[in-house]
Amino acid sequence: MKSLHNRFQFAGREFIRLTLRRRGKKDTVCTIPARIANRYTVVRQMAHGGSGVILEIFDDRMAHHLVAKTVLDYQLERYTSSNKTTDALTRIQRLRHHLQTERRILVQLNHRGTNSIPVPCNYVYDCNPRFDEWLEAQEKISWKLDETDLLRSEPFLIMQKIDGISLSKLINTYYRQGMSLRQTLDILIQITSVLEVLEQPFTIENKIWELVYQDLKPGNIVIGDSGRARLIDFGGCQLLLDGIRILSGSHTPGYCPPEQQTRAPLDRRADVYGIGSTMYHMLTGISPRKLLSRPYSHTVHKHRSSHKRRAVQMWNWKFIEQKFPSSVKRLLKCCLSPQREDRFPDAYTLTRELILLKTHHV
Repeated sequence: MKSLHNRFQFAGREFIRLTLRRRGKKDTVCTIPARIANRYTVVRQMAHGGSGVILEIFDDRMAHHLVAKTVLDYQLERYTSSNKTTDALTRIQRLRHHLQTERRILVQLNHRGTNSIPVPCNYVYDCNPRFDEWLEAQEKISWKLDETDLLRSEPFLIMQKIDGISLSKLINTYYRQGMSLRQTLDILIQITSVLEVLEQPFTIENKIWELVYQDLKPGNIVIGDSGRARLIDFGGCQLLLDGIRILSGSHTPGYCPPEQQTRAPLDRRADVYGIGSTMYHMLTGISPRKLLSRPYSHTVHKHRSSHKRRAVQMWNWKFIEQKFPSSVKRLLKCCLSPQREDRFPDAYTLTRELILLKTHHV
């Protein structure tokens, strides 16, 4: 939990300045209103990663706790010259479009009756002092009114607060030697059931939306006191609109399939791989990140066809063979095949295989 004591005044209002540490990157400074949209009081910073920062907030009107998500880092320091201002506006619009798209995805999934994901409650705007600082640095530029309005209207996605502990923290705290097969299957069957709903195309404004979650990992799964598992953080989804990829989303090294390193369009089998990686982590207590053949780089090379440029997953099956039935290894190897043609075709098929495994061995 980050301290919220670094406060300052701007335009007669109180703001909070957070300095967030990011693995392999420079620290990021994030400024947020102490009271968002004159309604939501910021309580604490819960998490950050990818392009978002998560805040616990208190709804002064409804008197209960919620969660707010906003864009983490626009990297405005990269756009200091006048010839780069168009690039800056494009980046800002793209990151905010991601947040708006996440809201629309959550709305659609909740309409389908999925109760294992966050419930979107509101979508509000407030100002961000960092943009005013950046605008002042660009004082020689003649800004259009709609552009300055865009810059000064920071979006916040307000969602239901999900109580519980992340699966990654649960493993690192209580199950460093691995979880039982029963515990693992109980959790993963709930998650693959969510993926079944996610895989179904839906229509918005006469356009067909197709989604791949593509960032399955223990850090994006929350376990409640009753053992209920929920999937969070839909901001990293790959989105196809009428068959054309408009959002490439994000991924985590070690949990993503080999084809994701090439940034090629993905299909449902990418999430099958993510479930397999997560299952391996749960059963062994070993993070797949530690099993990469070499340090992973997010840098994208022009010639990705060369295997020398790719990190290769080096799975260690000895622990699985010693502790679990042979059918567990067979299922994992099918999920984790480097060739997506050899994996289970979708979450529906994988759910049935997990249920069958539970029936026979638990």
